[in-house]
Amino acid sequence: MFVASKAWRRQIFALDFINLPGLPSPARKYEADKFHESNPHALVGWYADPHCGPENPDYFRRIHGLVAYKANYDVSSNYILWRNNWNDNAILDENWYRGIVSVLGGNGVFIHTLAYEGMREGLDDVRYATLMKQLAYPALEHKDAAVRHLARRALSWLTYADARRESADSLRLECINYILELQDAVRGGAQ
Repeated sequence: MFVASKAWRRQIFALDFINLPGLPSPARKYEADKFHESNPHALVGWYADPHCGPENPDYFRRIHGLVAYKANYDVSSNYILWRNNWNDNAILDENWYRGIVSVLGGNGVFIHTLAYEGMREGLDDVRYATLMKQLAYPALEHKDAAVRHLARRALSWLTYADARRESADSLRLECINYILELQDAVRGGAQ
């Protein structure tokens, strides 16, 4: 079951997915956390803030990437990536629809926008952060104290990293660095 709403205490339960209004933020993390507590297997997403808007790939990378991830959102639900007649090339007298789509259509193919490329990069950032955590959690139980220390350092870095202000490229590179260090430490250490 899917609903677009705020998590209204006991009125919303037993859901598969809630689409919270407004883009992910530290303040909205509280609402996402509470929803996850009462619906542990459900997903939290957001929609239309913004649909697409300005061609700013860095902004879209952040909000569809680590900003959402750190706010405990599970999915990006801007589900109108493309509609055949909602772009500035198809409907000249209704060109305001351009702000609703993330890719343009043309002769059966998608024309990626800068906003879409930012969204794609953001999802890749989430993949790197997730892999780093998947390596760090088992490493917390490693026999070697240096490996356990490295795992705690990696998780602490991700917890305190500021996805809104720090360079998105630097955040990804740091994830990759921890991934490689954790893989090497676990392989090289006695278990």
